[in-house]
Amino acid sequence: MERAETPTAGPAASQDTIYALSTAPGRSGVAIIRISGPNAFAMADRLTRQDRPTTARLLTRVTFVEPEDQAFLDDGMMAVFPAPRSFTGEEVVECHIHGGIATTTGMLSALAAMGLGALAGPGEFTRRAVLNGKMDLIQAEGLGDLIDAETQSQRTLALRALGADHRRLVDGWKDALADALALGEAPIEFEEEDIPEALERRVRTTCVAVHRAIQDNLSASARAAKIRSGFQVALVGPPNAGKSSLLNALSRSEAAIVTDQAGTTRDVVRVPLDLWGYRVELLDTAGLRDANDAIEAEGIRRAWAAAGESDLTLLCVDGRISAPDVLTMRGSIEGETLILATKSDLFSGRPDWAESVVSAQTGEGLAALERQ
Repeated sequence: MERAETPTAGPAASQDTIYALSTAPGRSGVAIIRISGPNAFAMADRLTRQDRPTTARLLTRVTFVEPEDQAFLDDGMMAVFPAPRSFTGEEVVECHIHGGIATTTGMLSALAAMGLGALAGPGEFTRRAVLNGKMDLIQAEGLGDLIDAETQSQRTLALRALGADHRRLVDGWKDALADALALGEAPIEFEEEDIPEALERRVRTTCVAVHRAIQDNLSASARAAKIRSGFQVALVGPPNAGKSSLLNALSRSEAAIVTDQAGTTRDVVRVPLDLWGYRVELLDTAGLRDANDAIEAEGIRRAWAAAGESDLTLLCVDGRISAPDVLTMRGSIEGETLILATKSDLFSGRPDWAESVVSAQTGEGLAALERQ
């Protein structure tokens, strides 16, 4: 098979063809470099010792070489995707190589030396897919969310956006409003004729239904946005209430220092968790009391700020404390708050003021707390 002639490099060519490492940088068994644009196949020709694959979308073993002196780069695989049946809608080449840092750097340097393309910017391949009609904006956002997903709920949400459900929903609104617009223009087109009142009612009913559906969808989107970003839960309470111990127990790690000395925690300690498929950031904070020094005062200020900014505050109080003190602290916290009686291994029963009883030492109540 004849090798394709290499186009003359120029400003337009450098802007039209892009390439980038499509897998995470660093050490890995396999890395993928993607090339997209009018010069993609020409760059593939210069990058391989033999002819590039002729069968579309089929991985073929090739030897990768330096374009100038044919020096060996790597032994890997290549797949070609002719336009428009590719991710971007353009000619696309995927080079599957060994994922060593030196190997990927060498391949990217070889592509740069050709002068036929430019290194892609963040999201550039997806942007081209949208511009070429391969996906819409909702699907593009879903793809980004899928790549960033850390929990099951985030993955499910992203896959839903990638599917066709959102597109069908919006298209349904558009079609309904187009029909309503056509009916609403009827009195203008036929002003000399009597327009049935039922026509006006139909237009009004359609518009109200679409408006309600959009409002419902916006409400669901707000909840989805919270799933996407994750929930923030702050542990607040007096010193030695077991906040740090509870953080360590929930995170199954020694994330916070635990001692008998009051005021050990001075700053906010943040630990990300995956609880029942949801991303949760747990915040351990300084004990709430009259500060002994400026550093502790700042830590207490940050504790109150964390409580105010969190989706949920867990007010941790030693189960042996009196009710008036607990109610005073509860009244100072804004937002949703759950009062925990901690250290249940040191007392019996359940205090009247407690909404949940837990022990970081024995694990009592932790499973129920996670489900809440």
